[in-house]
Amino acid sequence: MKLTLGTPPVEIYGAYDTGSGLVWTQCTPCPGCYKPKNPMFDPLKSQTYNNIYCGSEQCKAFPFDSCSPQNLCVYNYGYYDTSVTYGVLASETATFNSTDREFVVRDFVFGCGHNSNLEIFDENEMGIIGFDRGPLSLISQIGNHFGGRRFSQCLVSSHVDHKIAGKINFGAEIEIFREGVVTTPLVSRETPYYYVILKGISVGNNFLPFNPSQQHSEGYMMIDSGTPPCHVPLELYNGLVEEMRSQIIGQESIGYDPRFAGLLCFRSDKFPEGPILTFHFEGADVQLMPTQTFFIVEEGVCCFGIDGVPEEP
Repeated sequence: MKLTLGTPPVEIYGAYDTGSGLVWTQCTPCPGCYKPKNPMFDPLKSQTYNNIYCGSEQCKAFPFDSCSPQNLCVYNYGYYDTSVTYGVLASETATFNSTDREFVVRDFVFGCGHNSNLEIFDENEMGIIGFDRGPLSLISQIGNHFGGRRFSQCLVSSHVDHKIAGKINFGAEIEIFREGVVTTPLVSRETPYYYVILKGISVGNNFLPFNPSQQHSEGYMMIDSGTPPCHVPLELYNGLVEEMRSQIIGQESIGYDPRFAGLLCFRSDKFPEGPILTFHFEGADVQLMPTQTFFIVEEGVCCFGIDGVPEEP
């Protein structure tokens, strides 16, 4: 996702992440950071950059803060894969380009990262755009300008030309009503994350319940765009793997290989001619084709984009 920060404006490209609550980009100096394609943001070159100090309301709004000797609000923010970004909170002028106008947000709070151990997945990535319901996420900071903290998305498949952009819509009037569109309610929990209820997954015509050996037949699933692959309870995952292996004919599956993080993988130069997966949410069934449930990890190898975890996701 692209936005611009500072005066004069600097283009920032960040990974869109509904599972985190901080907007941050790498800033100079950043000796331990990966080297993106575009220059890092330099706060010394911006006329509108402002430090955020300990004791301020902005600093208090972020639960992962500490103080520097200069009384700057320092953050140390971790992710599911144990990667960490470290830097200072600051405020800037942020600019967003929409379909009909340019939208400017002043005093936009972001993380100016001066160290991180995140692996780069795309040469354009300079940081992460947090979209959860926390106070400093992008949607929380700009939502009121659009009549509410609501958004919808149409993301482009990773298999198409990277120059083709997806769309994210903001505002109160974002409902989509047309044939084929289904909806499921978000579940209220005491966290800033987005949860829905998953009843089970069908592999072709074979239905696998969310957690067959437990008393509950459905469970919470967190919507996290920044954490591939999809995590499901281990018992459900084992059933998925068994069904996928039996229904994918003529392609050799690979045994355990630490390079592929233990995922179900096949030796193939193309996506498997496999079954359609149907995710059964509360009030909504969503069908996914093999091009949406498998990804190419290297030449001649594609892997299933779902893995199992001991606890419910």
